[in-house]
Amino acid sequence: MNRLKPGMKTLRSDLVSGFATGLFSIPEGMAYANPDGSRANTSRDFIGQGLGNLIGSFFQSMGTGGSLSRTGISVGAGASSRWGGIFAGLWLALIVLLFGKLAEIVPLCVIAGMLFVIGAELIVGRLPDARLVWASSWGSVTAGMVTFLSALFIPLQWTIFLGAGLSMILYIYAAATHVRALHLVRTKDGKFETGDVPPVYPSNQATVIVFEGTDFFAEVPLFDQLLPSQQNVNNAVVILRARHHESIPSTALKWLKRYTKELHQSGNLLMLAGVEPHVMQELEKAGMLDQIGRENVFAAQPVLAASLNAALDAAEVWLNMKK
Repeated sequence: MNRLKPGMKTLRSDLVSGFATGLFSIPEGMAYANPDGSRANTSRDFIGQGLGNLIGSFFQSMGTGGSLSRTGISVGAGASSRWGGIFAGLWLALIVLLFGKLAEIVPLCVIAGMLFVIGAELIVGRLPDARLVWASSWGSVTAGMVTFLSALFIPLQWTIFLGAGLSMILYIYAAATHVRALHLVRTKDGKFETGDVPPVYPSNQATVIVFEGTDFFAEVPLFDQLLPSQQNVNNAVVILRARHHESIPSTALKWLKRYTKELHQSGNLLMLAGVEPHVMQELEKAGMLDQIGRENVFAAQPVLAASLNAALDAAEVWLNMKK
């Protein structure tokens, strides 16, 4: 076991460095566009780096990733394809093998000067984006400044983790708070108008509610606060429009199960309109289709509002039966 301890420490260090290297390579694809003008594919970049490190590991190679400095030098030298990096590696190997002692004479300050120039060019090129962030989001500004200043005091890999963590916190906060419920009302000409949800569901009527958010589990506790009250409501039909919601988290399924039960116990009805195929499968697996009623769940259709109109027509039939 004692022999394994140094290896485990090295493994942990390598995992941290490898993960940080992968994160660090993401901005490179954004900073330098593809020569042919196509959009950068981050997933493909990750796969390429992973395969390169996997093959290199058989030759005792160190973990590597994208480098802004090397890319900047290649682009500045006129490289226009991936062959620029390959030939740069071949030339470097020849220089080290044939002129190793002469290469040592090259002052480090020259390399440092090149890095300063490349860094300055990148910063100047991103100033318009920085001004946009400054004018739009104080949270992003704070996260960026903290990440930038932390690079002066902690190792680079931990700075990358810090920036990624702050971005994740900002996303979770936005997903949990930037959600709202709207009331859809069908007009005489068949169109729909949006408005604020009523404080209480109207009895003997159908009410269409649509949620706008990011489909994140943290926003589910807000549903009860955003929806109208059910107190002293009878024979009301609540239609939740679910179009463009590609998934439903388990917390939302639990909430939907409880909300359906509460409506049924008070003599009201719940309907779902515009349900996407994947969500329909999840409702089937969770047993929610039988609890809501299969006849009360309307799948999404190619024609906009077709599923919602079908739900409203079915709600009118149900309300007429209750009279």
